[in-house]
Amino acid sequence: MADSILTGADIKQFYPETNFYNITGDIPFKKNLFVDALLVPRWITCVLDKVKFVRKVIISDDACIMLCPGGGFIADILIYEKCIPIWEHMPLCRKIVMIDGLALKYVINPSEEICCMAIRQNKNAFKLVKNTTYNICKYAVGVDGLLLADIIDQTYDICKIAVMQNGLALQHVRAEMTDKEWFDIHKCAIFQNSMAIQFIENPCENLCEIAVDRDGLSLQYIQTQTEQICNIAVCENGLALQYVKKQTLQICRNAINQNVTSFIHADESIRKKIHRNHSEKPAYKKLKNIKGIAKKFLLFSIF
Repeated sequence: MADSILTGADIKQFYPETNFYNITGDIPFKKNLFVDALLVPRWITCVLDKVKFVRKVIISDDACIMLCPGGGFIADILIYEKCIPIWEHMPLCRKIVMIDGLALKYVINPSEEICCMAIRQNKNAFKLVKNTTYNICKYAVGVDGLLLADIIDQTYDICKIAVMQNGLALQHVRAEMTDKEWFDIHKCAIFQNSMAIQFIENPCENLCEIAVDRDGLSLQYIQTQTEQICNIAVCENGLALQYVKKQTLQICRNAINQNVTSFIHADESIRKKIHRNHSEKPAYKKLKNIKGIAKKFLLFSIF
């Protein structure tokens, strides 16, 4: 135990350029505990709802000091300077929310910068922002587009940033926009995530083609299907054949060439045609290369 006891003079020698602070409030810390200024934010995040002030300490040379876990110290005597209200001290709050974004709850009149830093650390901090300014909203949806659901006053710019970050944020778009702006939002959403097509009422053929070209399985959300849309879908992913409402020999051929296992999704009448049609050699060749149980399963399923 004696080896862990230092004097104030020792501390000043070991940490010559360091400022130390004491944290006060309804906290489980020892009264005369103090920590390095750099560690203050992390110590505060351990007891967010209990801390109120920090105060700089002056250590006398003859003070007896004991080390404690977490990088803190406990002294028998400390001299305190003026208390600093933690949640009104913006430089300190900035460091705290960088460690725990949800600490934003305790910050008094946080700036836009602090709000954005908190959101960056934890997206759920957005729900703690009392004054959701335009800049904060733009930043928030840039972190997670789905936060658009919590924004009441939406604009075209905010919505576009949201769907570019996460195409599925399209389901939360409520802003009033022109037809051109809506098309742009839809296009951006589909480029980010083709499955966003499900949130577009009666999408035009152009948007449908973009969606299935990026992910053929998005065909499942397209009600008005053309042969061209279906062909693009199965060429991107043969398994999209299962979502084709009106199959043709050509569509099935394209699906099988992309993924031979898509054959099991072909209509029975198409299967029979392909079975009899010797021109389907590419698909059969692929089947012949499949060995063992997989081959037996496919042959049984197909024929």
